[in-house]
Amino acid sequence: MEKVIERFREHFIVCGAEGAALTIFNELRTTNRPFVVVDPDRVLLERLAAVYANVAFIEGDATDNETLQSAGVAQARGLFAVTADDNQNLVVCLTAKQLNPRIRVVVSCQELRNADKMRKAGADSVVSPTYIGGLRMASEMMRPTVVSFLDTMMSRKEEPLRVEEVVVPQGLAPRSVADLDLARFRRSLLLAVKSKSGWAYNPPRDTVVSPGEALVIMTTPD
Repeated sequence: MEKVIERFREHFIVCGAEGAALTIFNELRTTNRPFVVVDPDRVLLERLAAVYANVAFIEGDATDNETLQSAGVAQARGLFAVTADDNQNLVVCLTAKQLNPRIRVVVSCQELRNADKMRKAGADSVVSPTYIGGLRMASEMMRPTVVSFLDTMMSRKEEPLRVEEVVVPQGLAPRSVADLDLARFRRSLLLAVKSKSGWAYNPPRDTVVSPGEALVIMTTPD
């Protein structure tokens, strides 16, 4: 397993193997992104391996330096701290940032009062399942058609759609949206451009995009 993980680059590490972690696994697999699961409970890992073919996992404590190093934290693109314990998630975040300051860390927070602590520990994003659940319930009541559209878009087995971000690489010359010829990508729709000056929604064809700016596109995982 460690030899397999050694070959990973720009992968994701999921610290936790139950609850919200299962939804993360499904999304990473659907969008063809490599990931490693870290959890101390071998029973949970064996159940995971029975459901997901060829899953890469490390049995160990994610707060331990050696465990995260075995998971390839130095080469990883991002880490999810999604255990059921806020204190453990905080320590996982702190450990990961010490080993790789460039890694993006998303932390699950059960108690909103702990969110500031997690951000101070280096979390790039803190997600509260309770808060998100409340927003979802409000949306189900006030905009059910929108919720149905998003659910259908995400859950389709054939050509599922996602809203993805594509950062323009450094070294490329600025060019207009028309020059990108995005129409050649079937089932793709440019929604917005994020630049230093702010957001451009439904950008016209003469909008110029430059290196470092992000395109927000509705498209298939491929």
